[in-house]
Amino acid sequence: MNRRVLYTVIIIALVVETTGLVWLYLKYKDLNDKCKYATWNIATKSMRYLKSKIELLLYLSENNPDTHLMGLTARNAAEHSLIAARVLYALYANGVEKSENTYVLHVALSNMEVYFSSFANNPDSKRITLLRENKELLEEAIFILGEIVLTYQWNPDDVPYSLVSRLHEISEQLQTY
Repeated sequence: MNRRVLYTVIIIALVVETTGLVWLYLKYKDLNDKCKYATWNIATKSMRYLKSKIELLLYLSENNPDTHLMGLTARNAAEHSLIAARVLYALYANGVEKSENTYVLHVALSNMEVYFSSFANNPDSKRITLLRENKELLEEAIFILGEIVLTYQWNPDDVPYSLVSRLHEISEQLQTY
């Protein structure tokens, strides 16, 4: 008789535990999605600022190559690249769907952070010349960042791998100069 009571208590405890876990899952399931989209929103905001800083750098390189102002703008571009890269890595590390896209985008923005930090640390005429030589690559990066920010601002899972991989290629080509 004692075994039967013990088994009944164990079964009741397991049912209560399972019910509690199901309730917690249902209660907090949407929280994960809300956190994912809030985090993606931070990343897209930084990518939007990065896009505008690259546009400003290209404009300055053609119209007003003031090394101090360009250095400050490059520093700002580097900071926004870094913020977006770190936020994307947080999304990747927490198991976002299509995490390969998220990781490759993180790497591309990390590479861009290195490129712009290098420029910001030494904004001399040689680097301005290299920036001008990279104009086509940077304009393509501007287009891709704009596409990601405008078209896919609500869902990181929808960003096509072709855009992400092309931005990654561009970021690697910037590193070779």
